[in-house]
Amino acid sequence: MAGGSWTTKHIVHDLPASHREAYAQFYRSPCLMANVAVRNWRFLYKMGLSGCRWFGGLGDYLSVRKNGARRQRAAHDRS
Repeated sequence: MAGGSWTTKHIVHDLPASHREAYAQFYRSPCLMANVAVRNWRFLYKMGLSGCRWFGGLGDYLSVRKNGARRQRAAHDRS
């Protein structure tokens, strides 16, 4: 069955015992993804940094990009 193994053991009723025991070894943990707009991002852009990863602490990925919705709204306001 495609998908997370934490659900397979609850959905597939005729799962072989060996598979059920193997699935019991998988653990699930929550994951939070958030998009955060920051005002002081230009220093990263000037350094040529468009994305990075770090290990340790809270979070592990950063991506710098322009907000398309803001540009569209500004264009609409000018018209």
